[in-house]
Amino acid sequence: MKKSFAKIAKKTTSLVIAILVIAGSMFSALSVASITVSAGSAATPWDGITATAYAGGTGAENDPFIIENVAQLHKMVKDYGKDANGNAAYFKVADGVTALYVNDATGFSAASAIVGEGWQNWMRGLSYDDGGNANGNAFIGKFDGNGATIYGLYAHYDSATRKSVGFIPSYGQDAVIKNVSFEAAYVKNEVTRATEGVAVVAGRAYAGGASIEIKAVSVVNCYVSGGYAGAAFVGNQQGKLAAINTCLVADCNISGATHTAGAVNQSWGAANATISESVFIGIHPESTQNDSNALATYSNVYSDTDGYRINSSGDKVNKTVAGVTVNAEGVYTGTAAKTTMPNLSWGLGWQTNDGAYPSPVDVAFGYDIWDGTSTAPTVGVDGTTTNAGTESNPYLITTCAQIRWMIENSTDSANQKYYKVADGIGLFLFNPVYGMSKAEAVAFFEGGEAKNPWYTHTSTRTLTINFNFDANGATLSGLYATSTSTNSGVGFVPGFRYGGVSISNARFDKCYFTTNAISADWVGAAVVIGAIRGDSGAVKAEVKNVIVQDSTATATADNGGNGESGQAAAIVAQARDAVLEIENVITVNNTIDSADGYDAALVARGFGTVNRTITNCIVADGVDYNVNNTFPVTNTNVYASGAYADATVASIGLDNMKGYAAY
Repeated sequence: MKKSFAKIAKKTTSLVIAILVIAGSMFSALSVASITVSAGSAATPWDGITATAYAGGTGAENDPFIIENVAQLHKMVKDYGKDANGNAAYFKVADGVTALYVNDATGFSAASAIVGEGWQNWMRGLSYDDGGNANGNAFIGKFDGNGATIYGLYAHYDSATRKSVGFIPSYGQDAVIKNVSFEAAYVKNEVTRATEGVAVVAGRAYAGGASIEIKAVSVVNCYVSGGYAGAAFVGNQQGKLAAINTCLVADCNISGATHTAGAVNQSWGAANATISESVFIGIHPESTQNDSNALATYSNVYSDTDGYRINSSGDKVNKTVAGVTVNAEGVYTGTAAKTTMPNLSWGLGWQTNDGAYPSPVDVAFGYDIWDGTSTAPTVGVDGTTTNAGTESNPYLITTCAQIRWMIENSTDSANQKYYKVADGIGLFLFNPVYGMSKAEAVAFFEGGEAKNPWYTHTSTRTLTINFNFDANGATLSGLYATSTSTNSGVGFVPGFRYGGVSISNARFDKCYFTTNAISADWVGAAVVIGAIRGDSGAVKAEVKNVIVQDSTATATADNGGNGESGQAAAIVAQARDAVLEIENVITVNNTIDSADGYDAALVARGFGTVNRTITNCIVADGVDYNVNNTFPVTNTNVYASGAYADATVASIGLDNMKGYAAY
């Protein structure tokens, strides 16, 4: 199941490695997509004046109006999200702007809901009203918050005139609000007629074909009160379309005069609300309203209690997050996270916001979740089948299933196949551990919760695998396999005897491989390549521009220390008469262990006259692993933390390594 999110301008890496210089040589590390968010810092709040122009852009989809401050944000809402010609326009918060302060919300609490002195009213100058055609006085723009947080929104209306209240008081056709967080908002409507809505994001749907998409939006520590119907996202849907995806509502005080809901209120009529991959936690008071003619579709929606309704007009969402805790990185963890949220991809769109709850932000890449299947790629990177799979036109990889097919079916020893991950695909989830800590991921695998084991073979010592795989900066997370087969390896590539393998520009995250076999012909467990049994240099393996982090590779059988229980390594467990080239590789915080003592961070064991070269690498696993237990080997610019048996490896310590790489 492939999912795509809007792209942020540039990818970053959680290891924050751009250019690594070691002993005068350039280490050009791969760029790995990650998620960033900022809670903001103190700034001058809005003065209540509406801007007359934006910071740039034309309002086109490929050239959105650029918003740098609250005055420009208010102009967007005041103009109903339209350009000068009255057409729906596109808007985006400028890169680098992480916080927009409508008011100084320091100390604001949704529970007490005390407005700060001198707070500016967001409703000032807005001429929204209810009823009429779909695109009259209603918001129809497409707003991308670009990961920013809006603090101190104060929207208060006390006139007898019909008017809904919110960041956008009402929406028309095809409105979009995405990639933004609202914190410490106070939204109140003194009018309680049957059509008035009140919500942090959108007060109500306008009449006639109105629809809104709300994606990657969080509403935290906010107060909503009054109106006929109150909610966090849409106060009065009025039977129109509303799609809520990858959103969070936490620690909010929401109370409509007649109806109250966590997400969308008054979902009735021929249209429906779709609410997916979202979390609602700590909302007070609990809603008791229920309109039986509601139409609402839920998918992976979680709440901390089933005592209130996410949609006041719909049934309860009985998917509890009770018992879930937040770790130091702000990621939800715990037993309930694993047993009641198997389909919610924690860590994809969630990062620490204020230390209490994660904030969903638009991730900088597309991602795919493996369903356990294998599917052949059909076209090359040029979009055609002409010479697809060759060096000039590699097969285009967009799904986990295609990666599995690559491992199983690249079996022509005389014809190496080429594969490359598509631009914009930054994450492949083979098991849902991406948002977990390393310890939690290990518990997940060892607790038998992995549903999709990776490819294994009964005898890799006879296997042919022949491919070149360019991951194009993507992360492969949650690969998992165990094996008890003799004469076999286990790993992303379990092993081979014929052919050759090249893997580049990849990050392996929280993978788990283990073997418990004894064999006279050796076995091995590694994250990248298990056991290679070559023939006097006839096969070759390349691993370049690769990071392996928070992963496990173990060989658990004990056969008296002779190595026949198998080897364990992060990169290659066994290299028998095989040419190896390992270059620009980093291993970080991995657990590597062989019961027979043949374990190493990079290469565990090999023999023969074939040379192996290890160049421009860092081993930062925090324990005393050998960099390699293989021979012969040529190490160049290889750095390690702690004491290592290989005398050719410089031991420079983690503190000194921080000058080269941070993680």
